[in-house]
Amino acid sequence: MGTRDRESSIDATLKHIFHTFSLTILSLLLPLSFFLLARLTSSPHLYTKLIQCLVALVCLTALLSALTNKLIRPSTRFAWTFACFFQLCITIGVEGTISSSPVQQAFGVAWPLRAVFIIGLHGVTLHWSDGVVRSIVDDTIFGFSADGEHEERVLVGGAFSVLWLWLLQGEVEAMLVGVALGVQKLEVLSGGFGCFFVCYVTTMVGVVRLVKGLVWMGKHLFLDHAEAETKIVCFSLGDGRVWV
Repeated sequence: MGTRDRESSIDATLKHIFHTFSLTILSLLLPLSFFLLARLTSSPHLYTKLIQCLVALVCLTALLSALTNKLIRPSTRFAWTFACFFQLCITIGVEGTISSSPVQQAFGVAWPLRAVFIIGLHGVTLHWSDGVVRSIVDDTIFGFSADGEHEERVLVGGAFSVLWLWLLQGEVEAMLVGVALGVQKLEVLSGGFGCFFVCYVTTMVGVVRLVKGLVWMGKHLFLDHAEAETKIVCFSLGDGRVWV
């Protein structure tokens, strides 16, 4: 009986480790697609447009989820189909980046825009992880939908930070030029409207998350202060004076 319990515990631990590893790696497909878009902006191939459409769809659902505070999670079958097609486009795109040169940054991007975009891209990555990747990984490893773990989101965020500093920072910044200059000057970008739309929606996700974070901080700050004031004990003395 003890041996069976030990084997069950080891099996559960291995499943949890493999679940966390798979979830983290597959979640990085979304930020990696931004690297491909930055490298393949001048590519006339069909898979470039397909990557733009797929990423734009994920970004739009992430923006809608951020506005409504409701996670948009597709069915497991649709998640499998979408992820496999997305993976196919990413694989073909990686082969296309071998012969492409790094993006030359002709314009600087202000740090507030860069910070908001990073917040937005992090939010889109978490949405992709919770909405699509988790459904696939849960169905494959456990056979049912498991509850999300906080440490898994932390690991995805840490992996995203490493990927941004190591690979994405210099490449994706050039795509932000369209957002900074506006749609009327898209001729400076070889990616055209597709890259502009993806970056714009991602930036809007960052704006929504930033505003919601500031509102949350302000609410808790003022509410805690108000509650602290109501908890002040007043001692009434016999002569009618009240000491606070």
